[in-house]
Amino acid sequence: MARFTKIALIIVALVVFSSVDADAQCAMCRRIVESNVSDSAGAVARNMNPAILYLMSLPYIVLGGLAYLFYRNMKAKKAEEQSLQA
Repeated sequence: MARFTKIALIIVALVVFSSVDADAQCAMCRRIVESNVSDSAGAVARNMNPAILYLMSLPYIVLGGLAYLFYRNMKAKKAEEQSLQA
């Protein structure tokens, strides 16, 4: 197994097995929306959905970047192996 693959598997295992409780954030967001809907005619509630989508997009961008780096590395290795065989 290649060194890069071993490092990637170790990083993925560390991320998967290191969990942090984040239950308070959802309660905080709900409380803010509930308290501000009556005060500002729902302006905060309307802005919460784009904010949640923004926060949700970062992990996908990071994983996409890692997948691209893995793909590029594997493609380069394959090209190098083919050039050595020729």
